[in-house]
Amino acid sequence: MKEVRSNGGLGGADVGLLQLNSSIVTGAKNTTALVNIFNKKDYILLSFSDLLAEVLDENTFRRAQKYLVLLNAAENNSRLLQDINPLRNAAVRLALGDGRFKHKHVQFRFRREISKGKVNRVLVYIKVAKQVDPEAKKQPKENTAKPVKLTLLKQSSSTGGSNKSSSAIKSSKSRGSSKAKKASVAETVSQIVEMDESIVGDFLEEAIPALELLLTMLRRNTESQSKLRGSLDYIGRTVHKIKGDAAILNFDEVVRSLHLFEDRLEPLKNRPTLHKSNFDGFIAAINQIIVSLKKFRVITQHVDTVSRKKGTASAQQLFQRLQTFVGKISRDTKKDIRLVDKGFEQAEIPIKLQKDVLSMVVQLLRNAVVHGIESKAKRKAAKKQAYGSIELGLQIEIGTFTVSVRDDGGGLDFKKIRQVAIKSGRYTKEQIDNYTSSQLRNLILQPGFSTSEKIDEHSGRGIGLDLVNTTVKDLGGRLFIRMSEGEFTEFTMTFPLAY
Repeated sequence: MKEVRSNGGLGGADVGLLQLNSSIVTGAKNTTALVNIFNKKDYILLSFSDLLAEVLDENTFRRAQKYLVLLNAAENNSRLLQDINPLRNAAVRLALGDGRFKHKHVQFRFRREISKGKVNRVLVYIKVAKQVDPEAKKQPKENTAKPVKLTLLKQSSSTGGSNKSSSAIKSSKSRGSSKAKKASVAETVSQIVEMDESIVGDFLEEAIPALELLLTMLRRNTESQSKLRGSLDYIGRTVHKIKGDAAILNFDEVVRSLHLFEDRLEPLKNRPTLHKSNFDGFIAAINQIIVSLKKFRVITQHVDTVSRKKGTASAQQLFQRLQTFVGKISRDTKKDIRLVDKGFEQAEIPIKLQKDVLSMVVQLLRNAVVHGIESKAKRKAAKKQAYGSIELGLQIEIGTFTVSVRDDGGGLDFKKIRQVAIKSGRYTKEQIDNYTSSQLRNLILQPGFSTSEKIDEHSGRGIGLDLVNTTVKDLGGRLFIRMSEGEFTEFTMTFPLAY
């Protein structure tokens, strides 16, 4: 076993030093410190992964495994890897014997030695973290810097800069904003490391080709009004779907970029005549988003070598992500809302329906939070619980697969639906006055129909429910809407399992 002969000035008497080769096999120096840290003498017989498995909780160990894969990819930026290190201050549990354990925090620092485009070895500096009085900690300043896009990948020197797919997005020219930018990237990369790779990978493999198809449509040389109008509708729906999918993964930077894109697209919807030149400015914006997503895909592919999951993803994992999603929108809308499981966690979504179902559920949950659940003041006036509830149900029966989203809000506002319909110019007052409750319910599924008084990240474009309705039909399913004024609204999607 090869011993590390230099710690590069980073260590001290209380710092243990491990050497990892490309196979994550361990060599060591300063063994006294390591024995004291891990409370065992036979650590040297273990691989680094086995050592971590003994002292870390399951979630931290899983993240550490993925991080080791990123460390061994030479093209990954070393400074950024330091920022996303999940073991910077790791809580460890050390066996003392007789069923007793000792808990402490240990710091792991990694330094890579790279030559000829390969990671020859990784040096791991390990020491017990100093205990700091929480009251003595300085409160971090709020980061108000604008989000930016960087990359985990370094500029490749072997290609002479000609290969765009392997080159990195350049860091900021301004030294003053570099820390904020690096933090933004580190946050995104950390999220990818912590996520289920199958979900992230499926999102990227669907989103990137969809955006590339939009580029093809935008570059199409035509002045046909029907084709331009069709392109506008398709672009709006596609971007809105991808934004919803990115939101469930907490890809906040992608969500913001797509939201700004939608803002720029909105004025075109009301133009009586469209021209090809109206779309020219959108090509660069979509290209930039595609570049960012491709960078994320490279990161995911590195992590993917650890534990790619095939087949159906766990409904429990999906439900947890949906809970996070609902929590975020609830905070944005200043509401208190709880997502309640009604069979969703106990079932497995058929693989062929998985991506589409998740996208539709995202749209329906957003609709329930924004339009369904009332404000705290209105709920109090109606003598309801202060917090709203959204029930997410999933049921598999012989030949059918059913997903339902039910909120305990105020139901559909037929008065407002009538007003919006008449104001749109598509319907006369006489027509709307003669509409049945069923017909009024179906109006909210029409393209561009929204009862929101303003457009924001979560509502106002009239795309979400239209997207759900269209997708259900494309999958050969059926969509049902039930409601009771002042009590609830429920959307139920039923699909044939033969799909």
